[in-house]
Amino acid sequence: MKKQTRKLLVITLISLLFLIPVSISHASTLLWYNGDLDYGTGLSSESNTRFLDTRTYDDFIVPVGGWTIDSVFSNILADFSTTQGAWEIRSGLFAGNGGTLIAYGTGNATQVATGNTDDGYNEYLFTISGLDISLSQGTYWLTIAPIGSGNESEEAFVVTTSGDNAVGSPMGNNGNAFFDFDSNNVLLYHCFDPVVVVAGSHDDYSYGIYGSNAVPEPASMLLFGSGLFGLVGAGIKKRKVA
Repeated sequence: MKKQTRKLLVITLISLLFLIPVSISHASTLLWYNGDLDYGTGLSSESNTRFLDTRTYDDFIVPVGGWTIDSVFSNILADFSTTQGAWEIRSGLFAGNGGTLIAYGTGNATQVATGNTDDGYNEYLFTISGLDISLSQGTYWLTIAPIGSGNESEEAFVVTTSGDNAVGSPMGNNGNAFFDFDSNNVLLYHCFDPVVVVAGSHDDYSYGIYGSNAVPEPASMLLFGSGLFGLVGAGIKKRKVA
């Protein structure tokens, strides 16, 4: 009977080693940031302001293992304050086609001055939090739009970047952004298109993402496994003593 009990203990603990999700980091970290303001001419990305709804999209790459996103942010130039923002994540964008809408929404936002100014506007860090979005490996495009009060004098622009202090991939240097004037993706222009780009503008824009990488940490998995085998050994030793 003791042998059967010991054998069952060993089988159960070894099975747990393979069945229990181990050491998946849930701490929020900066997964991607396209880079700081480079004082080029930003593009409109705003809602219910001077424009009904304009969007600037820029691409980011999710590596093997996927991400869980809990907040998105942009560096904007604006002449108004708001506590609401809209966001979208899409895949497969190309000129004249909005690809596939993966996730979207509106929510509470924070708008914090960075201390920078450009062309008479203050720069702000605009963040939308409280998200829970799981993305698998692949290339996606993010857009963020501060929501105004309907006043036609209100304006907001996502700032351009050349990749300074960038994190993740790409690093504000691949010129793969898109602009949509009326948010229906029919007039979706590649930002390299001279019809869209104005003097001094660039092809990359300052967006970022916080969240967690879903890949288990190998060192922690080894530690967990060692602990399980230690429990097995302890159980066998106690049985022998008994």
